[in-house]
Amino acid sequence: MSLTCINLIYLHVIVSCRHKSVNFNKAGSNSKDLESIRICSLCLPQVSYFSTCSCLSNRQKFPSFFRTIPSDAFQVRAMIQILKHFDWTWAGLLVSDDDYGLHAARSFQSDLSLSGEGCLAYLEVLPLGTDPAELRRIVDVMKKSTARVVIVFAHEGHMIKLMKEVMRQNVTGLQWMASEAWTAAPVLQTPQLMPYLGGTLGIAIRRGEIPGLRKFLLQIHPSLHNHSNSYGNSMVRSLPFFPPRSVCSESCPPDSMECIICPEDFWSSPQRDQCVPKKTEFLSYHDPLGLQARR
Repeated sequence: MSLTCINLIYLHVIVSCRHKSVNFNKAGSNSKDLESIRICSLCLPQVSYFSTCSCLSNRQKFPSFFRTIPSDAFQVRAMIQILKHFDWTWAGLLVSDDDYGLHAARSFQSDLSLSGEGCLAYLEVLPLGTDPAELRRIVDVMKKSTARVVIVFAHEGHMIKLMKEVMRQNVTGLQWMASEAWTAAPVLQTPQLMPYLGGTLGIAIRRGEIPGLRKFLLQIHPSLHNHSNSYGNSMVRSLPFFPPRSVCSESCPPDSMECIICPEDFWSSPQRDQCVPKKTEFLSYHDPLGLQARR
């Protein structure tokens, strides 16, 4: 078996691409953000610490996108485990009307069905803009449902609008489960909301530190680097990462982040960074093995 190692010695984080600023570091993602990420993937690789949409794991659409936070697929599994732990088999699901919420809804429905641990009483999509009539209808569904557990994949902006209607209709006695996008939002931790959101279970982001990164960021300055500025005000920052060992195979160099098994008719190159075709060898009639094979 031959392994080819893809080296990522330097990862470049795009701050802006072709004069257009793009925010890669907010919880979730909407269609506009995803399209910007896809376009900028053609410029340089990107690293995000807060974009969780599982759609960004698609290597065909986002070949140069990396992140230091797990995708929503993992928190979907975590929520299903929580439901199983408390034996909650009947729940409602609310999601935001963007890629973040809609992909989470698709994953949740699929994983819950495969687990066989419960069912959804309803699935409602929270409107992006201000739509009082739709919010009244959604809260009315929640109020009339026998499901007392409500799972929400949405941003704090969606939750603020939703909770205003929840308070207006005075819907209490619900067990809320929050996605990472609004779990720790201070604006939702007020005395007025405690009678409604008190006891909420949420998925929080685990804190982690990259040794040496803080010192590097404090020392770096654009004037110290001669970056090409072909796009005018586009700014690029170089973040070097030197992992002590390969994360995929001991036979790969320490800076390898991904390993690929070469096809049967290929070998690894001497640098072990690509697959190259095997040379076809033939036995000569003058070769003893060739004569033996001919007989």
